[in-house]
Amino acid sequence: MYGREADAAPDAGEDAEQRRLRNAAFLAAVFTNMKTLQYANVETFIVFRASTPILVSICDWWFLGRELPSRRSQLALAMLTLGAAGYVATDRQFSLHARAYAWVTAYFFIISVEMAYGKLIVGSHLKLKSMWSPTLYTNTLSVGPMLLAGLLTDETRLLRRTEWEAHGVALLLLSCVVGVAISYTGWRCRQLVSATCYTIVGVGNKMATVLVNVLIW
Repeated sequence: MYGREADAAPDAGEDAEQRRLRNAAFLAAVFTNMKTLQYANVETFIVFRASTPILVSICDWWFLGRELPSRRSQLALAMLTLGAAGYVATDRQFSLHARAYAWVTAYFFIISVEMAYGKLIVGSHLKLKSMWSPTLYTNTLSVGPMLLAGLLTDETRLLRRTEWEAHGVALLLLSCVVGVAISYTGWRCRQLVSATCYTIVGVGNKMATVLVNVLIW
């Protein structure tokens, strides 16, 4: 217990404000993510999400002082850019709903900045002993905004109609435990690798998720 308090102490002032800003960016990314899926197909979202390492690598260099990608990496990013551009050029959704691309473009920039900013608040200059501090801050500071979002989107009406069964409650509690584990390991990964590398890991995770979903369902 004392170890946790000692670890959280350096974050009480300026670092806590940084975490609030990061949470605001994260919630904005979640919101634009949902709006993207409302107006665009899943493939469009995946293409833009897979393209985020391009902008994150620039943020890594400009704001965090890391080197630009090597020529081989630049070639891979260029191919990624051409692939995304080719998809946009041939996507029927682009001509049907310009709003879809407005939301996914906003998501692209917001999540890219959030990825780089997340690396900043777990940098070596903070000398964090563990990742429990950012994990607890992130989840605690997100409670209020998410409750507000639920009220504004009429989630309370759906909640009143929900039938609470033991199986469903067990799955809900399990998802909370898994969510905390994802948050902890995610922050730990951010601390160990660059923002660009972390972004690529996230893209690989989503591709694996889609593959498993296709194989199972």
